[in-house]
This record gives sequence, structure tokens and C-alpha cells, in this order.
Amino acid sequence: MGHEMVSAEEVARWTDYVLQDDILYAHVLEPKNQAVFMRASAVNMLHSFLMADRFGYFFLTEEKLQEVIDKVALLVLLEKDTRGFIGRRGWAHMFFELTNIFKEMTERTDLLRGDHIFMMTVLVERYRRLRTPLEMGEQNEIAEYLVSLLKRHRLYQDYFLMELKDWRAWLKQQSDVDNEGDWHLFFNYQRLMTALLVDKDLPPKVMAEIIEQEI
Repeated sequence: MGHEMVSAEEVARWTDYVLQDDILYAHVLEPKNQAVFMRASAVNMLHSFLMADRFGYFFLTEEKLQEVIDKVALLVLLEKDTRGFIGRRGWAHMFFELTNIFKEMTERTDLLRGDHIFMMTVLVERYRRLRTPLEMGEQNEIAEYLVSLLKRHRLYQDYFLMELKDWRAWLKQQSDVDNEGDWHLFFNYQRLMTALLVDKDLPPKVMAEIIEQEI
């Protein structure tokens, strides 16, 4: 592919750069701060590099792809900043950016079903424990990712329904709803279920289960 403005080797080097811990995880364990923009930019760039690999650069080895999956999964588990547009400073939108990578991964033919199950589990489990709101379109992106995966095979549907059953049981155990964070657990769940139900491609089996339990 000699007509590209950049080489596959250069894209590979940029990928290594954004995967560095001090870039991808910049201040992620600290209170909300400006570093969220660095993390969001790194995830956005990584999404672009993944697309470049799929569309013809072919620079990702099996080992490097697994590193991407592992590092992104860890970032999902660590990330606490759910802000969308921040004041006059622009978009952080971390969970929006992260979900774009998950959506890109559903397009790859070189991932095993176990990889997809792992990624879906990480995102769903993290989402359900967020005690701050996701309300600037993130739930729509997450629903789109889930539907794109669920419609591929019944295995993903069965696994998601098992996750959903456990999620609902867990919510019922949250009996002492007496602060803002507690309420966000419930409303984040409701927003995602609504986003799933309005997606015309949601498999009927999953739709029926959500409707039966929520309506």
C-alpha cells in the first residue's frame, strides 16, 4: 500500500505511543481533572488506528491486538469520569469514546467468541456499577454496540440475558436508596434498556425479555 501518506510502521509506532500507561491511563485514579481530555484523545486515536488496520494497513499482530483488548478493558474498569461536555472546555465523553472501540472490535473477523464475551462482560459490568450519570448519548452508543454483537449469534444473546438477570437481581439488593449515587444505578440501567428497545435490530428474544421484566 505504497500510496498512503503514512506507512504501516508509522501507524504501529503511534499505536504504541497511545498505549503507554502514562498516556492511556493518565491520572485515571485521581479526582476529576483535565487529564480526562488526554485519555479521551488517546482512545479516539486508538479507535482510528484500529480502523486503519482493518481497512488495509494490517499492522496489528495477534499479540498487539490482544494488548489493545487488555489495556482498553482495564481502562473501562478504572475509568470513573462520566462527564460528557465539560463547561466551555469541550467533550470528554470517555465512555462514548471507549464504546467506539468496542463497536470497532465487532467488525473484526480475527477475534474469537471468547474475546467478544470478555469485552461485553467488562463493559456491562462497569456500566452497571457507575454511580454518576451517563446521559449525553453514551447509552445509545452502548446499546448500538450490544445490538451489533447480539445479532451475530445466539451465544451472545444467551450470555447477555444471563448478565441482565444478574444485573436486575443485584439492583433489587440495593435497598437503601438514599443518595444521588444510588439513584444513578437505577436510572443508568433504565436509560440503557430504553436505548436497546428502540433499536430495530435488537433480537426478538432479548426484546421480549426486557419488555417482560421492565413494562
